[in-house]
Amino acid sequence: ERWGRDSFLRGMIGEGVQPVVGQPDAMPLLPSTTGGSRRGQVGNTHQTNNTHSVGARRKVLVSVPVWVTGTDTVTDAIAKAHAATAPTAITPAAEHTSSTLMTTCGRTLPPHGLLSNICEDGATVVLSRSTESCPKVWSGVADGAHSGIAPTTALEMASHDLDEVTLQHLVALKEALGPKFIAVEDTRTQIEIRTELFQRTKARIVLGENGGVAGGRIADTTNFTTKMAVDLEALKAVLTVRQAEFARAVGVYRATARREVRRTAIAMQRKGAEFLAILEAQPTVDIDELTAAVETVANTGQLTVGETVRIVRGDTFVAAVVAAVPDAIDGGYRLRVQTEELTITLPYTSSFTELVTLPRSRIYATPPAVRQPGPGPTSVALLMPHGETTSPTTVDVEYLAELMANAWAVRPKLEQHVQHALDCAGLGGAARLCTGPLKKVARTTQKAADKYMGDFARVLDIVRLTVVCHDIKTLRAAFSAVTQADGLQVRRVKNRLHPAFDASASAGYRDVLLNMVHTQTGHVCEVQLTLLGFMSAKQSGGHAMYKVLRLVGRLEEWSSTYQGTAKDEDVAERLRDGEISVLDITGSEFDDVRSRVVPALASPRCFLTSLKLNFISGLSTLAGEVLTEAVLRQLSPTLETLESHNCGAGGSVPPGLRLCTRLSHLHLGLNHFDGGLPDWIGDLRRLRHLDIEQCGLTGIVPDSLGRLDGLRVLDLCGNRLSGPISTAFRGLRSVTALHLNLNMLTGTVPEWIGELSDLRELSLRGNRLIGGIPDTLGQLSHLTELYLYDNKLTGDLPPTLALCSRLWMLSCSSNMLTGPIPAWLGDLGSLTHVYLHENHFVGPIPASLRRLRGLSVLSLGSNGLCGPVPEWLGELRELATLDLGSNRLVGEIPRSLGRLHRLTTLCLQSNQLTGEIPESFGLLTHLQELDLHSNYLSGQIPGLLGGLPALRKLALHSNQLCTTLPPLPQGVSVTV
Repeated sequence: ERWGRDSFLRGMIGEGVQPVVGQPDAMPLLPSTTGGSRRGQVGNTHQTNNTHSVGARRKVLVSVPVWVTGTDTVTDAIAKAHAATAPTAITPAAEHTSSTLMTTCGRTLPPHGLLSNICEDGATVVLSRSTESCPKVWSGVADGAHSGIAPTTALEMASHDLDEVTLQHLVALKEALGPKFIAVEDTRTQIEIRTELFQRTKARIVLGENGGVAGGRIADTTNFTTKMAVDLEALKAVLTVRQAEFARAVGVYRATARREVRRTAIAMQRKGAEFLAILEAQPTVDIDELTAAVETVANTGQLTVGETVRIVRGDTFVAAVVAAVPDAIDGGYRLRVQTEELTITLPYTSSFTELVTLPRSRIYATPPAVRQPGPGPTSVALLMPHGETTSPTTVDVEYLAELMANAWAVRPKLEQHVQHALDCAGLGGAARLCTGPLKKVARTTQKAADKYMGDFARVLDIVRLTVVCHDIKTLRAAFSAVTQADGLQVRRVKNRLHPAFDASASAGYRDVLLNMVHTQTGHVCEVQLTLLGFMSAKQSGGHAMYKVLRLVGRLEEWSSTYQGTAKDEDVAERLRDGEISVLDITGSEFDDVRSRVVPALASPRCFLTSLKLNFISGLSTLAGEVLTEAVLRQLSPTLETLESHNCGAGGSVPPGLRLCTRLSHLHLGLNHFDGGLPDWIGDLRRLRHLDIEQCGLTGIVPDSLGRLDGLRVLDLCGNRLSGPISTAFRGLRSVTALHLNLNMLTGTVPEWIGELSDLRELSLRGNRLIGGIPDTLGQLSHLTELYLYDNKLTGDLPPTLALCSRLWMLSCSSNMLTGPIPAWLGDLGSLTHVYLHENHFVGPIPASLRRLRGLSVLSLGSNGLCGPVPEWLGELRELATLDLGSNRLVGEIPRSLGRLHRLTTLCLQSNQLTGEIPESFGLLTHLQELDLHSNYLSGQIPGLLGGLPALRKLALHSNQLCTTLPPLPQGVSVTV
């Protein structure tokens, strides 16, 4: 009857089944039916003695986990244990499954159960209620005189446990620092107190105050003060000794951490790559569907104007500011998106000028704070046993005790609610529930102190469980089921499976994390939904590695990141000691980089995950002076991000980069390289972002580039690449942004572009492309930006582009496109920027464009458009630029244009417009440029134009206007 007790089972499955090798007295304590505890004994089974003799040798018990079926008896299980303990045999236990109950000796065992600690002649069987497959465990018998294990097996076992041993070793060293530090501080405090007392005593003796030392209560004042001084000096000597002991302990800890962190970091990077490969193996459409489902739950609530949010652009999150709020929450929000551009003098210039319209579900705002319920009657009773009136707070240990007690009570209810939801969804064995142990008091205290200033109410993962799913599609179904589970309410969602999520802080591990409230008690719990591959990688050493790096601060950006110049004297030493993993010395002088940083980068202990060498003045070549073969060979095991743009360096692309096969981000733009893109670029199979813009690359793109099937962003703009668009790009099946603009590419836009189904940004502008725009572009359902301007493209805009429902940027100007402006443009509700000027379009401006209420730029100038300027243009309140110049438009200028309060540029020149300039133009307070020249306008120039504060250019010549100008702001360029 003891086997079914939760208190026992939780102890057995809490940390997983681990091998126990050693004396019988090291075996787990079991509950006894007669009170107390006995070792290795259950019911009436044989009690294990402290020693077992076989001839002249002594056996050492080894825990042998054995998976039993639903029909096995206790004797069968013991026989299996014996079979697994052949001398020197170290073998994984076999896995069996059963859904039936086993009854033996009058006891009912749980399904999928492991018998626990039934000891007979050295055999041990372990009980667990875990629903997971039997873990891979080791079994064997060790000889008392010698190990009995072959050396290779012993090495294998030691290697298997190395990360856990490293972790425990570092934990012990770090914990030993605490008492030594406290001893130092206590001694220092005593010295301060005694020094103050000594000074006061001396002062009283000198002053001869009544009742003082000089008043006769102590005859020999000299001896008294001398004794105080001697005691004080002795205490200072004690402080010196304790400080030395503390310094030695810190030195030992730091030396051990430095020695182990490189090995652990490299292993963790491999594990991170394993996590990433698992995610990328999932179908993109399933990931997109999961992202949409999570966004619907996570991104809710009203936003306010001016609030800073985040949106997804390509494979990253970018900042945005809410510009306008819709009437309903499910409507579209107007956002001003932050854009960053490289300049000559500054690393980046940021602005929030680009306008987009997005639904609330695709906007990531700062989530509301989530807390545990406040102190209840339990903590009150613990804090006030004698009737004190002080109220408990969330930083008191009594509150922590109440929180842990509530967690213990809530956990089985959480399991029940989640399992019921999964069963109702019919997920079966595709989604399995795994319950972790309660977060320990020590770890809860540490987390509250490190992150939340001791506030225990902000620790939300004391109760936690994981739903392990076979694939993304199952995970999406499990997410829907769990978020609708009875008795639970979602408070916060973190989608760490999002392609744009930076998993470096979690050492590559990813999941969908839910903070859920148990509605009956108010306790906040954590539910993780993850993939089976992630869980397997995590359990095979990944979690121990993560805890090692967390312990030594490698996951904390502030402790392992250096951002500054190379002049800092410490940077070289910290690099040589392996204390820096992210180095950013943008803007440093080359002499400082060469003398301090480059030698440190080549040192054996240096390892970096990210290196940024941007804007290094005085640099001649990257390959010969900074990114040498020796440096890149040293950094190759760990380097993931390398930036060295805007250095003006010549020479070739550093050939040592071929060694850095772990690179995921490579930015070398704005340099002056010789030759073309090297063929070995295809060997960097883990590249996700490749930017070699404006570097003077020549020739054709090598075919090896097509091997980068995981590449997400490719920017080769501003070079001198020639020939047709290479078929190598056809192999970039994961690419989301392809920038080939401002080269010398020839030929046509290939039909196979439509096969790049993940493509979001396509820029081919500024080349020498001919022919029509292929219909296959309509297959790019994720396309948001299309840049084809400044080529020699012909034909019309293909109607298949109407299928690109996410398109917000359409730039096809400066070509030879013909036909009418297509009416289907009005169906693209996301369009905010339309550039079709300098083509051969004809006909009227289609009325369907009035549906584009988020339109910010409409540029249709220099075509053959006819008809009037539409009155409905005044309904497009977000318009900032309206260019209809150099067409054949007739009629009067509509007064409704005066309602476009965001308008900065209005160009209606070189048409056949008549009538007067509308007085409503005086309301355009943001207007900077007004060009109305070469029309048939007449009448007075409105005096209100003189009150436009932002006006900088006014062109009214070649009309029939009265030339009397109103007073204009200073600095306005005027032609009348």
